[in-house]
Amino acid sequence: MKPFLNWPNLVCTMALIFVSAGARGAVEVSPISPTEWFILGWLIMVSTGIVLGIRERVVVFRDAADYGWVLAVAAFLLGALVFSNSRLLLLVCLGGATAALLGLSFRTAVDNPSPWRFAIALVTKLTLAVFLIGALKDMLNPTGESAHERERKRQSGMLWLVVLVPLVWRLTRDKPSFENFLRRALS
Repeated sequence: MKPFLNWPNLVCTMALIFVSAGARGAVEVSPISPTEWFILGWLIMVSTGIVLGIRERVVVFRDAADYGWVLAVAAFLLGALVFSNSRLLLLVCLGGATAALLGLSFRTAVDNPSPWRFAIALVTKLTLAVFLIGALKDMLNPTGESAHERERKRQSGMLWLVVLVPLVWRLTRDKPSFENFLRRALS
């Protein structure tokens, strides 16, 4: 049996080699830092996930429920930050985030039974979700000292949303139809 029958396996292996080379570079003297190796491997996995998702070889988002799972992970992590003073609420929020991440991982594993494709899909899904949530936050509630800085942040968030929303829509396998949406809204 050949271990590299197709290029997704090869690309994911190369990304893992970059990450492990970064770990070895922390011990040895290297011109590239371990963080740069990690970021390079991460970028390779995300770009591979986007390409394979567009070609429908990997299911990045199954349906709108995947967005809900990702938002649940983000909401629980935000709750952990807000309630970091209370041990009980912090543990509840971290437990909820872990449970939501396990549920998201289970859904991704069902859609992508290969471990390579599962890893690529999960990393791509979480990365795009973080960027999408950050862009939405920048558009709705920009930060900055002056009005000009807030305007630039809002414009940047809108630009990211213009790029990310169609990309996430394209990476969704089971898209809700407009007719079903109207039927549910009018009933």
